[in-house]
Amino acid sequence: MKKNDFLFISIIIIFGFILYANSLNNSFVWDDKGHIEKNSFIKDWNNLPKLFSKDYFELSNEGFALSWRPVTTLSYFVAYSIWKINPLGYRCSCIINHLFNAVLVYLITSFLFKKRSIAFLTGLFFVAHPINTEAVCGISFNENLLACLFLLLSFFVYIRSRNIEKPQKIIIFLWSISNLFYLLALLSKEVAISLPLIIMAYDYYFVPGGKIKRRTFFYLGYIIITFFYLGGRFFILKNIQSVFFSSVIGKDFLFVGSLKIITSFVYFLKLLIFPINLCIVPIIYTPESLFETISIISIGVIIIFWAFSFFIYKYSKKIFFSLLWIFLNLLPILIILPFYYLFSERYLYIPSIGFCMLLGIGMNKCLQIKKISIIALIFILFFYSWTTIKRNNDWRDGFTLWSRTVKKYPDNYQAHNNLGCIYSEQGKYNEACREYKKALELVPHYVASWLNLGNVYMLKGEYYQAIKAVKKVLNLNPEHVGAHTNLGVYYTKIGLYTKAMQEYNKVLELKSRSAGIYKNIGDLYQIQGVDDKAIKAYKYALKLNSQYSEVQNILESIYKKKAEIK
Repeated sequence: MKKNDFLFISIIIIFGFILYANSLNNSFVWDDKGHIEKNSFIKDWNNLPKLFSKDYFELSNEGFALSWRPVTTLSYFVAYSIWKINPLGYRCSCIINHLFNAVLVYLITSFLFKKRSIAFLTGLFFVAHPINTEAVCGISFNENLLACLFLLLSFFVYIRSRNIEKPQKIIIFLWSISNLFYLLALLSKEVAISLPLIIMAYDYYFVPGGKIKRRTFFYLGYIIITFFYLGGRFFILKNIQSVFFSSVIGKDFLFVGSLKIITSFVYFLKLLIFPINLCIVPIIYTPESLFETISIISIGVIIIFWAFSFFIYKYSKKIFFSLLWIFLNLLPILIILPFYYLFSERYLYIPSIGFCMLLGIGMNKCLQIKKISIIALIFILFFYSWTTIKRNNDWRDGFTLWSRTVKKYPDNYQAHNNLGCIYSEQGKYNEACREYKKALELVPHYVASWLNLGNVYMLKGEYYQAIKAVKKVLNLNPEHVGAHTNLGVYYTKIGLYTKAMQEYNKVLELKSRSAGIYKNIGDLYQIQGVDDKAIKAYKYALKLNSQYSEVQNILESIYKKKAEIK
């Protein structure tokens, strides 16, 4: 590493820190509360073995996301032991991770393209690109930062090993380290599964005589790790939500699914090129016919993308590899996400590296030709910086984030629902009801808003209205665990204890054995004066969650009462 490298890296780090400095005072927002602030799982190191057990999905709050991310959850264990629930420490960690990723982007690009000027520009664009603000500002989204960190480390170590002829022991050692980083990347977030393809592409395009057949032995390690991860996740741990796929694949998978993939790809490209009107929960229209305007435009864009890629292949390995980086790292997202979850800016964190490479290559070329390009460079960096700093302010707190989103996108039902949650936390129940009802006006079958509306009615003491709301959910999905649980609570409130127990038993039949459900069963027995059964239920709740302080307090109260009677 030469003096210029230290200078460029220092500028990237200082520039990036300045951009994100205004986010340091932000509080926990959205999923941060469930994953960190209110997550008792990460507050007890005795829970560590459960990272590799079937209980992980329910206890870690990752079950709904179809994800097994033990390294990410482990990072919460470590962070909580240091920072407790001080968001400043977590935010510092996210910013440092982002800056370190930017440094790795610089080093890798410099090594690949043999041009420090391109690497420097790429690092600047990556650290400043507004599309990355969600991954950095959302503490609970740090799985994107961690997966990127280990993916880049694995790739960097691999390409270093390819440029060492001997001794063989050093090559094998570096290869082993690269495999370890790849495993850590997968256990941080599943999108890192694209790495083996990236490595093969590197060998094919950048290594003289680097034919894939000659490297079969070295690829074998990455392939084994990939199957180890997939096997452990879906066949040994058996993700509780994996049955989702059986309800999707085989129905309209080939047709509607393909349209979703096509429109998603174009939407993500648009965000990379024009990072404007950013939204944490964008509502993307999915066409139902090939002849709709959006379908025709999307197919046209994809044809242009691949036509340009094949054309440029002969003339520039740098540009082709950058395009390939975008596509390969979008591939896992495009295959899984359109059938499952929302489109979010954070999914572009790793793919954005390829776009920043393209931008760095193009800007470096322009700077050599025309001085006016300096003005263009300043404009791009100013626009990125201004947008990033402004976007950081949106993450100040939950109310700021969702109220601004609703103001900007009044037809966004998810934003209305989440703003309702903020009002509910503040005790503003009428305002919360208004937001939930607005969400349901936009999407009548939106389960989350029906459940939240029921909870607000309960808090207002309107139990029959709460029951009516939650039954709407069961009409949509008779096996919805949350709805049966809430219905049990509401029946308990109005004294229908038999019906309440029926609902809790239904939850257990659905194989959802959380500490919360056993706490509810204990409450029900205690209300009826059956202390022995209540104690048994509370103990089981503590067995599932040893840090359940509310249950601990209830048990102490029961034992104290029994002692006084004796």
